[in-house]
Amino acid sequence: SDITTMQVVRSNHSKTTDTFYYAGPVTVEDGVLSPGMLEEVISGSRNGGRAYLASSCKEEIYDPTTYAAFDLLDKTFTYTTDMSNADCGCNGALYLVSMAQNKEESECGDYYCDANSVCGVRCSEIDIQEGNKHSWHSTLHDAQDGAGAGAGYGGGGDEWNGPRDFTSEQYGPGGNTIDTTMPFQVSVSFPTDSSGQLSAMNMKLEQDGKSLEFGVDEYTYNGQSGFTELTASLSAGMTPTFSYWCSDDMLWMDGAGQDGLGPCPNAPEDGSKCGDTVSFYDFKITGE
Repeated sequence: SDITTMQVVRSNHSKTTDTFYYAGPVTVEDGVLSPGMLEEVISGSRNGGRAYLASSCKEEIYDPTTYAAFDLLDKTFTYTTDMSNADCGCNGALYLVSMAQNKEESECGDYYCDANSVCGVRCSEIDIQEGNKHSWHSTLHDAQDGAGAGAGYGGGGDEWNGPRDFTSEQYGPGGNTIDTTMPFQVSVSFPTDSSGQLSAMNMKLEQDGKSLEFGVDEYTYNGQSGFTELTASLSAGMTPTFSYWCSDDMLWMDGAGQDGLGPCPNAPEDGSKCGDTVSFYDFKITGE
C-alpha cells in the first residue's frame, strides 16, 4: 500500500497498570501527523498519544489485519519531523513493530506490541527515532531484547553512557548541523547482505544541505545475530507507529551519562517542558 494514503488509528490506552492509562490526542491535518499529550501529571509523567498506520479505521474497533505491514528490506523510508516543542524528559517517537502479525489483543486492547511489553505483549521493534530537541536514539530490538542495539546521541547513567555518534554542538537548539528548533528530514535504510539478511540500519538526519549519518551495523542478542529475527519481521511487514510521551525517568535517553557529555543533566519533575505536540509528515518509501 502507498504510505501516503494510509489511515491513522489512535490508541485509547498508552500503557497499563492496575487501571488503564488513557492515551493523549493524535491529530492529522493536511498530511501532518501530530501525537499530543494530556495535561494531567501521573507519577511524574504525562500520558501521550500513540497511533498506527492502517488500511482502514473504524471507531473503537481495533483489527490487526488492517494494520500497515511494510517490508522495508533494501528500501529507504524518509519523512520530516518537528520536535521543537520536545524538551528534556519528552520523547517523540516513530518506530516499527510487528502488530499486523499479533493475534493477542494486549492489555491496551488494540493489539499493540513492542520489545518492552508496555501493553503486555512482546514483538520485534525498530525505533527509527526516539528523541527530543536535545537527544536522538535509533535502536534495533528483537522481541525479547528490551535494551536493543542503538545509535545516536544522549543519555546514560552513573556508570554508563548512551550513544555518542554526534554531539550537542551538531544536534540541538542552534546546532551547527541539525538545528532542532526547526523541522528536519529523517531517512532510514535497511540494506541486506548477499544472503538476503538485514545487515544494518543506516540513519541520516538532514537540514539545509547538512547531514548527520550514523547507524547500527552489529547486533548480537543471547549469543546470536539479532538481525535474523528482524529480517523475518521486516519481510513479513512492520507497522509504523507514532508516539509522544514524557517521564521524570528519561535520562536513559537524554541524560548526561557517566562522561557528562549528554545534554540533560537533570530530569524534569513534571513534564512541564513538553510542548503540546511533535509532528511527522512528508512520508516516502523508495527502493526496489
